[in-house]
Amino acid sequence: MSSTAIGRSAASWTVSSAAQDRAGRRLVRLIAGNPVTMGEMTRHVADAGSYAPVTILIEETRGGGTRVAYDSVASAIAPYHDAAAAEVAQRLDTEVLDLLRRVTGTTGSGPG
Repeated sequence: MSSTAIGRSAASWTVSSAAQDRAGRRLVRLIAGNPVTMGEMTRHVADAGSYAPVTILIEETRGGGTRVAYDSVASAIAPYHDAAAAEVAQRLDTEVLDLLRRVTGTTGSGPG
């Protein structure tokens, strides 16, 4: 397990699985979490612990490109209708997406 500074406190991350598809392309699943952020969300919605740490999927595409997938925590928290938990989740999503944009050198979002 490794740590890196993200936002206002340290986050832990680990590679939970790595695989290859039939064409030999690599697929890596990262699990990244911050116990402080998870604690903030679970104070408001206990089920929020199911959505933190977050999962980031990195896929090698045909032609040697890379695709990064991340499911928004804010969208997972939305059905609970808790403004405080939603605020924490939105902050987490912003931090994760900003980091992913920096490391990939992109500004894009959505499928593609």
